[in-house]
This record gives sequence, structure tokens and C-alpha cells, in this order.
Amino acid sequence: MSVKVAKVNKYAPAYNAGIRAGALLHRINGQEINDRLDYDFYSSEENPVFEFEQDGVIREATLEMDEYDDAGLEFDTYLIDCQQHCRNKCVFCFIEQNPAGMRDAIYFKDDDSRMSFLAGNYITMTAVDDAELDRMIRYKLNVNISVHTTEPELRVEMMKNPAAAKINGQLKKLADGGVKMNCQIVLCPEINDGVHLERSVRDLAALYPAVQSVAVVPVGLTEHRAGLTPLRLNTPEESAAVIDFVEGFGREFKAKHGTSFVFAADEFYINAGRAIPPAEYYEDYPQYENGVGMLASLLDESEALIASLGEGRKKATVNVITGVAAAPYIKRVVEELCVKCPRLECTVHAVNNDFFGRSVTVAGLVTGTDICAQLAKLKLKGYVFIPDTMLRYENDMFLDSMTLKEVSKRLGVKLRPVPAAGAALAREIAEVCGCGNTR
Repeated sequence: MSVKVAKVNKYAPAYNAGIRAGALLHRINGQEINDRLDYDFYSSEENPVFEFEQDGVIREATLEMDEYDDAGLEFDTYLIDCQQHCRNKCVFCFIEQNPAGMRDAIYFKDDDSRMSFLAGNYITMTAVDDAELDRMIRYKLNVNISVHTTEPELRVEMMKNPAAAKINGQLKKLADGGVKMNCQIVLCPEINDGVHLERSVRDLAALYPAVQSVAVVPVGLTEHRAGLTPLRLNTPEESAAVIDFVEGFGREFKAKHGTSFVFAADEFYINAGRAIPPAEYYEDYPQYENGVGMLASLLDESEALIASLGEGRKKATVNVITGVAAAPYIKRVVEELCVKCPRLECTVHAVNNDFFGRSVTVAGLVTGTDICAQLAKLKLKGYVFIPDTMLRYENDMFLDSMTLKEVSKRLGVKLRPVPAAGAALAREIAEVCGCGNTR
């Protein structure tokens, strides 16, 4: 297969070797190039040999570059070919629960092994054939895998795909091949919890250290589930039971291996009314992007930052817009900031999610529509911060396709996205209060 070059960065090794836009790239170091993984893997070698076709003439050139340097080629798409669509019909799929009328990209269900390595996406492995499995091992692709259960029949039932039954053999082959994995279990009450959860965690723990960590996360349900499999949320008592199992297993595993291995998402603690564990419990946050340890990181890093600040003498009016789940924890950070910054007036606005349904409480799923409907009448003034996780498309658009500019106009004040991680929000507020350089 040949891939067409869309652009060549000037003065890059590929440009210096005579490759120009429109060229057809055939091979690197004698290996065919079919997609981004092939390209990145073979072009990362020192002085790679590119075979390409320019203006109908096939040429071969050695690029003068160090190992892992960028050759300087760009293609029409990031993956070079098309992103793979999910073949499952998971009973808990969040994409299937989106309301009608959203932009097309919202309804795309990704299940591409390449995006797991390149962008950290979770994949189910149902689309991975033997050849792709071998390539994952050859390239040593560290991946994130949605397991949900290690019981083959139950997994097929949950994912509505016979290929889901292959998961244990796939995990074992990846582990034997030296691939590192992080896994997740989306927990559906009365389906894959209880004894099923315990079996899955123990099966995955048997593959440690290849399987490095497991996140247990609650099922997300919107109000747009007409015609879908009946599901419900965990009760507070069930959430507490999940925490008890996860923490108990983690203590035993850590005593033997030095890591807790399995972690429950923050939402379980919120639902159970339990205190979020301290930051050190989450070790190096292996499942941070899965909503595991985010609140502990927020509190811990913000506390450390605030303790280092001098007194802020500037008067500042600040508004923070967030989801219902994170609001109480952000308020704790704000209260500590107000001690250091006595002229700070800061209000935390918890936005209810009417777009997806009020059972959805995370900040990353808050829409521009709900922000405008609930806050426009307040006539906000001063600084208005939102977590950047609310924005998706080119960091400018909410999930409902309202842009940052449109929401700012409706509110009559500029919205300022802030990284959701750690002490970023506390740092931004401290700076407008004149607490000195916090960078």
C-alpha cells in the first residue's frame, strides 16, 4: 500500500531528502506503510530509508535524522487511513444515549487500537484480529482496554458481539508479548457487579505486571434511553460495597506487590457519601483520565499551592462554573483561597445537566445550553472560569455545539477555560488576586 503525502515541513529531514507534497510513500526501511503506527514506528529509527514516488519516479533516500526525530511529513488524516468504528452494541454505551440533533462527530463510536496507544482511548479488543494483535506485540503498544468482565458469556451478553468472548486469550497473549495494559470495568448493577466483579479483578490481577492497573467506574445513564436495555444507577449502599471490595483487594495486593492495582472512580465515593481518599492512595494516578483520583489531586495540589501563597491584596470578583459532582470540592478550595485573599469574592455555580439528564453530574458533560439557561439571568461579573473538559471540538465547542464565544455572548461576560487537573484553577484565581507569581 502507498500513502499520499499532504505536506512536507520545510527544512525537515524529509524535505531535505527531496520529498514534496503529493509524493507517494511506499516503504520505510523496506517495510510497507499502511497507517500512522507503521509510519511512526519505522520512521523513528536513526537515518531511516524512505522509498517514495515523486512525479512518477520511484526514488530511495536516506533521511539524516536521529532516532525519534520527526521526519516532517503530514498526511490528509492523523491516522493516515480511516478511524475504526466500534462494532459492539454495549448495553451501557453512552453514545447510544445521546439526544438527537447533535453534530455527527458526537455519534461516532471509536474502537481503534491505534488510538488507544496514540491518544489513550479505551478499546474493547473486539475489532482486533490476530494480525493486529501480533502488530501490537511487535510494536510494544501500551494500551487501555475496556474489559467490563472476564466471563466470556457475560461479556458477549453485555457487548452484543460474539468476538467479545476472546478477551482472556487476547489479554494473555498481549501480556506474554510484553505489552503493558491499563483496564477498566464499567459497572452495571445486577449485571457485572458482586461476584462477577470479584472474578474479573482477580483474573486481571493474575496478569500483573502486564496489566498495570484496573479502574472500576459507574455506568453513565442519560434520560435518552428509550428502546435501550433497562439499566439503573448504583444505590449509595452498592457504591459503598464496591469501595469496600476495591479497597480491601487493594490492601492485600499492595502488601504483596507494592501497588493497590485496582481503584474505584471518584463517583462511587460521592454516591456513597464517603470521603475521597488522600492523594497518596492513588499512587501515580494510573487511572486519572478515568475519573479516578481527580478530586484527590484537586484538593492536594490546591492545598499545597495555597499554603505557598502570600496574601492577595487585590479585589477580585470570580465565578467558577462546574458540574454538580465537583462543586463541593471546588468550594473547599475557594474557601481556603479566601483566607489568603480577603478581598476575593468567588462564587461556585453548580450547573444541573438538563441536556443529558440530572443523573449526569460530571463537569465534562455540562453543555452551553444548560449554562445559559441557568446562569444568564444572574448577570455575572468579573472573571468566569470553566474547566476545559467542557470543551471538545478544537477546544472551542461544548457538546451541544454551542461555541465558547456564543455562551460568553449570552452570559455577557467572557468565559475562560482552565485546565481541570490539579491546582490549575486555584492558580488562576490566586493570580487575579495578586498573590504573586504562582507558575
